[in-house]
Amino acid sequence: MHYEWLVKRKLTFPDLIKRIVAIIITIAIPFYILMAFKFNPKLFIIPVIILAALIYVTVIVFRRTNIEFEYIFAQDELRIDKIMNMTSRKNLENIEISKVELVTYEGTDAYNEYENKDYEYDDYSSGLESENKYYMYYRDDNGLTKIIFEPNEAILDQIIKLAPRKVIKK
Repeated sequence: MHYEWLVKRKLTFPDLIKRIVAIIITIAIPFYILMAFKFNPKLFIIPVIILAALIYVTVIVFRRTNIEFEYIFAQDELRIDKIMNMTSRKNLENIEISKVELVTYEGTDAYNEYENKDYEYDDYSSGLESENKYYMYYRDDNGLTKIIFEPNEAILDQIIKLAPRKVIKK
C-alpha cells in the first residue's frame, strides 16, 4: 500500500524577514545607484542590470520560503520530502518503522519520558497549533531522533499496523 499526505508549512519569522530584506534590497540598491550616477542616461543600463539580478534573487527567496512537507508511506517506511514552491523536491528523511521507538502526541507519560532523553530534533509540521501533531522518536546509526509531523489517519493507521505497541493515538 502507498499513502501520501501533504502539509503546508506556515511562513516562519526568519522566512518573513528574508522576504522583506529581499524586497527592500531590490528596491533600494538600484535607486541609490541611479542617484550616484545622477540619472546619467549613458550609465542607465547598470542599475537596470542590477535590478534584474536582484529581482531574480528575490524570486528565488520567495520560492525557497514557500514550503510544503509530503509524507509518503510505502511498505514499511515513512519518507518525508520538502517541496519548495510546488516545483522542487528534496528528500529529508527515510524512516524504517522497525526503528521507531514511539509515536505519540504531547502530554502523554511516554512523551514526557522521552523528552528527558538526548535526541536530534526535526520539525516537519505546518508550524500551526494542530490536533493532528504527533512526535516520532526513532533510533538509527546517529542515535535518537525526534520528528514532529502531522500524519493523516491512513498513514497513522499503517504505522499502527506495523508497530501497534509503539503508537499512542489520540
